[in-house]
Amino acid sequence: MNKLFVSLVLASVGAQAFAAVSVDRVLVRQMWPWSRNVRVEYVLSGNEGCADLSLEAYNGETRLDESAISAAIVEGEGLKSVAGNGTHCFVFDPAKAFG
Repeated sequence: MNKLFVSLVLASVGAQAFAAVSVDRVLVRQMWPWSRNVRVEYVLSGNEGCADLSLEAYNGETRLDESAISAAIVEGEGLKSVAGNGTHCFVFDPAKAFG
């Protein structure tokens, strides 16, 4: 069984101070057996406006293409212009992202 490791990293926050915004408590769940999709939940804090997030995902030690994951998001807010603090989530289809 292949394991997928996903972490969220703050890429840019527009005019906000980079150090003020943080991503915590990242939880990644495959929705098996009901679905092949993967749900990613995270808590954003220190975000007074909108934040753009960058995603790092690994299959073992191989880094996966962030743009493929972004294109395969089927539900949720995605990674661009995430507004406000609190718990956020998105769902992506790994088969659509990686074949």
